[in-house]
Amino acid sequence: MGLSKQTLMDSLKISSETADSVIAIRDASMSQMKIVTSDQSLSKEGKKAKLKPLKQETQTRLKKFLSDDQIAKLREMEMAAHQGKKKS
Repeated sequence: MGLSKQTLMDSLKISSETADSVIAIRDASMSQMKIVTSDQSLSKEGKKAKLKPLKQETQTRLKKFLSDDQIAKLREMEMAAHQGKKKS
């Protein structure tokens, strides 16, 4: 599933409630993105066009709970987790 609640709390120095909110935002975003990326009727460009506003909305929602530095750290953590998943 990716990053655990405890990992978010420890790495980003956030409360349990904030971690719950971040997880909910990420989960909703990931499920929406998965729908777009698995849509066979869309071209690569069409998928990119649909993903861009989803990513912007996710960023806006995260900014309600995290600072810019925390969002940058979260992105780094997500990339590292994704890279580790690919190697497995």
